[in-house]
Amino acid sequence: EGANINKSLTTLGKVISALAEVSKKKKKTDFIPYRDSVLTWLLRENLGGNSRTAMVAALSPADINYDETLSTLRYADRAKQIKCNAIINEDPNAKLVRELKDEVTRLKELLRAQGLGDIIDTSMSSLASSPSSCSLSSQVGLSTVTSIQERIMSTPGGEEAIERLKVSEDCR
Repeated sequence: EGANINKSLTTLGKVISALAEVSKKKKKTDFIPYRDSVLTWLLRENLGGNSRTAMVAALSPADINYDETLSTLRYADRAKQIKCNAIINEDPNAKLVRELKDEVTRLKELLRAQGLGDIIDTSMSSLASSPSSCSLSSQVGLSTVTSIQERIMSTPGGEEAIERLKVSEDCR
């Protein structure tokens, strides 16, 4: 069992050295021997993948442990040279839903800033009270959109609000 532990630690040292070399050269063509031991195979995502990893080196101040301390410091120095680029793993659908909700909130705030906040409340209540029939609800939706457009145009500064909305959409 001790031999397997030593083999795993040796392989971990090789993996860390290989990852440090890849980080120095800024190219990913070198082979990293993750599969040479179970330990490195389990740690492959933590060592060179999409993560932030911290390593702790235990040192001894006793002069009898000088060689082990020096070896540990070299090992820690190689580990320090590894550079990983961690990114957030996010579901594309969840990201789209979040962005659309943010846009709806932004547009509601724009309407409220123009003094048209009551349009949001009346349009939501009329859509909620309409029957679930597709043709009837689409007609109610069209009439609601038309009435909203008429109210925006009749409001002082309505055309300016429409222009600002178009400009903000072009910027996105």
